[in-house]
Amino acid sequence: MVQGAHWAVVDLIGKGGHIRTVPIPQWVKAALDQWIVAARVTDGRIFRRVARAGKVWGKGISQNVVWYVVKSCCERAGLQHIAPHDFRSYAASRIMPNARAMAAA
Repeated sequence: MVQGAHWAVVDLIGKGGHIRTVPIPQWVKAALDQWIVAARVTDGRIFRRVARAGKVWGKGISQNVVWYVVKSCCERAGLQHIAPHDFRSYAASRIMPNARAMAAA
């Protein structure tokens, strides 16, 4: 679904199990589309657990797995003391400065 210049991810589950509509830039949508093709995702969750042999299993990945991957990448990039909220703050202020106005509309 397109809202203005953004696509909306409508089934993102947030705190307390609440489903949130989150606007994402077009370049993010393009990257997700490329991942879906490369990972051969035909249904279900986009990001999934994959065993060493390449077999998909489980119902997706947990927030702990996401945090582990992000933290590992930050360490390799020389970034220290990164917290999940840092990304939310950055996205809200830099990537999506009009998100609050879009949510109010």
